[in-house]
Amino acid sequence: MGVSKDYRIFGYGRSLVLAALHDATENGFRELLISEAGPIEFYERILPLKLHTKEKG
Repeated sequence: MGVSKDYRIFGYGRSLVLAALHDATENGFRELLISEAGPIEFYERILPLKLHTKEKG
């Protein structure tokens, strides 16, 4: 899932991620794995969470 570049300034990506996070926590999940999801800076900016990265190798 992603947001087209033309629409990224409207906050749709943030809304999608926060809705998924809310749904996951409501269903008892304590961890989420985001794989191949694009720039980590996006998630660091919008989420009040500790992010772990895994180096490709």
